[in-house]
Amino acid sequence: PRSEDRPTDYAREDRSAELEQRHTHPQPFSKHADDKELNAEQRRKSRWGDPINAFRPSAETARSAFVAPPNRYGIEAGPRWDGVDRSNGFEARLFASRNRRTAMAADAHRLSVQDL
Repeated sequence: PRSEDRPTDYAREDRSAELEQRHTHPQPFSKHADDKELNAEQRRKSRWGDPINAFRPSAETARSAFVAPPNRYGIEAGPRWDGVDRSNGFEARLFASRNRRTAMAADAHRLSVQDL
């Protein structure tokens, strides 16, 4: 095929037309709060720590392909984690003892109110 028929050339032409339009219609030097284009551009940007990011669908959040074991800090596995648990088993024992203690407390409460 000819080089004019390739989609990359069309994209390049669109981009050059957009740049040319920007240069032929220069924007004012000063920006105001009611500038619609500036407001739209700023709304599209995602900023770190912005609370609205929790409600926006985002393809930027990468997750691990593996299910991580729970940890006491609630930290999720990163996207580069290889799925190997390299711990010495402390946190697994910690969660087991917490669960055992909670179950014993629930049983003790159930037995204490059983005759009421």
